[in-house]
Amino acid sequence: MPLIKKIKPPFWDHYDAAAGQGGGRFSFRRKWKLIVFLTSLIALLPLVSMTLVDSALMQEAADSRARFSTERLVSNALRAVAFYITEKKTMLSFILRDNDYAALNRPERLLSLLSILQTDNGGIEDMGIVNRLGRVTAYSGPNQLMGSDFSGKDCFKQVVLRGSWVSELETNHPSPGKLAVAVKQELSDDDFFVLRAAVDAGPLFILLSQLDMATDDDAFIINADGILQTPSRWYGASLKKVPLPVPMSSDHPAVFEHEDPNGDTIMIGYTYIRDTPFILMVVRKKADLMAPWFALRIKRLGLLGGSVVVVVLAILGMATFLVHRIHVADQKRVMALHQVEYTGKLASIGRLASGVAHEINNPIAVINEKAGLIKDIYQFNQAAASGEKIIGLLEDVSAAVKRCSVITRRLLNFARHVDTRIERVNIQAVLDDVLSFLQPEANRNHITITIESGDDLPEIFSDEGCLQQIFLNLLNNAFTAMADGGRLRIGLQRGNTDTVEIKITDSGCGIPEQDLVRVFEPFFSTKNSTHGTGLGLSITYGLVQEIGGSIGVESRVGEGTGFTITLPMTAPVQATRPVSGHQTSGLT
Repeated sequence: MPLIKKIKPPFWDHYDAAAGQGGGRFSFRRKWKLIVFLTSLIALLPLVSMTLVDSALMQEAADSRARFSTERLVSNALRAVAFYITEKKTMLSFILRDNDYAALNRPERLLSLLSILQTDNGGIEDMGIVNRLGRVTAYSGPNQLMGSDFSGKDCFKQVVLRGSWVSELETNHPSPGKLAVAVKQELSDDDFFVLRAAVDAGPLFILLSQLDMATDDDAFIINADGILQTPSRWYGASLKKVPLPVPMSSDHPAVFEHEDPNGDTIMIGYTYIRDTPFILMVVRKKADLMAPWFALRIKRLGLLGGSVVVVVLAILGMATFLVHRIHVADQKRVMALHQVEYTGKLASIGRLASGVAHEINNPIAVINEKAGLIKDIYQFNQAAASGEKIIGLLEDVSAAVKRCSVITRRLLNFARHVDTRIERVNIQAVLDDVLSFLQPEANRNHITITIESGDDLPEIFSDEGCLQQIFLNLLNNAFTAMADGGRLRIGLQRGNTDTVEIKITDSGCGIPEQDLVRVFEPFFSTKNSTHGTGLGLSITYGLVQEIGGSIGVESRVGEGTGFTITLPMTAPVQATRPVSGHQTSGLT
């Protein structure tokens, strides 16, 4: 047996032919789905919503933390770099305060100061004095810069303007990789000179590489044109242009995100170094910064998935249990209804009893008369002369007995439970059989019955018992609607190539338009409680569906009601059928 059949609940394929119009496959499966959907929605929506909101808040917090850590890293790097540059500027300022212009213009004094600085601090290559015209008037160092003109250099212009300045790396400098640190010294009569020193930029890279950052993080210095002033792990050696946007000026550490040439999102922290042309930048991969959050998110999603599975399984079990209990209760209700139907059927037999008794009385009277006549013949010794007459009387007695047998057999066949049996059926014969029971009642109530049958009406394969009950229910309803007499028209005709149509129309009181949509519902009746249970048309609808047909109704108040039954040429065979056979008294 397939696994799906083992786990499928009993109500999944439940079929209730008496469910009324639109009942068909009764809604146990739909109710189960609705319970599962609504309960899952109510249970899971807050859980999923809280998880999503919490995840968004945690992501925002992780992003803020990554930004904060990047800003802090930039701030730490700024302090280290600024301290190095400020140290060099302070050293030159101290020399200016301790030596006048004349002393510094002496080469031997400049050489002595340079030797002391190289011994104590290191990283200083040369020193020179530049007058107000930008000419080098004194120089000590390995390069031939004596008499050089710096008036056109940006460093000279900035130091004149600001009082101190640090130049960018220059590709045409005699000693590449050096920064020029210059400090201005005012003289009398608006005169001034500049003390300039070439400082090694290597310590800046060492300072940046010693920052407390991940191995994949990068820290470097660029100028306003995006040219590297220190080597970079990601973008190569000094004096190369970085493929990053130059950020806007900011006196405080700031962070922005950017997509690198590889398509990865990077987080860039930066700050402008005051009184320098430098921009300090720290570049970090956002994926690395958010990795702890990603790991936590995976765990949370796993927890959410496990919770959803547990909740859904609990909901499925609960919904299945509840709907199964409803299904069991409904089955008990259906069994009770079938018992009521059968009890009503016995009541229907009672209604037919007077007409049946009248039919049986006629052949019994014939039997009694013929038997008395035979007795008289024998009493007067006329047997020999009346042999042929006696034989004729006996034949009349036999025919009357057969008539009684047919009537009682019909009544018994109608009364007992039957199982569905598909066989060749003549609809006209079945209808005539049912009318034979109802004809006496029709005569008493002055009801005229007219049957219109097409010549090409074929036999069909269907359940004769279901057809008898369908016709009896509809005819009884028509008789009830015409208590004061009327006309009953029955039309039999072939529909399309695969169907037969039966239309039963009465001239009774009719059904209000607002009640037409409910006439096939169980326990719905347009009569008072003493004239029916409201089950007849519901069961009739179910019986028609059971043999593969359909039924419709048209009615106008005061004019009458018409039921149209469409039957297939071959009825589908149902796997099972309720104990009572869905037969009822026809009372609605």
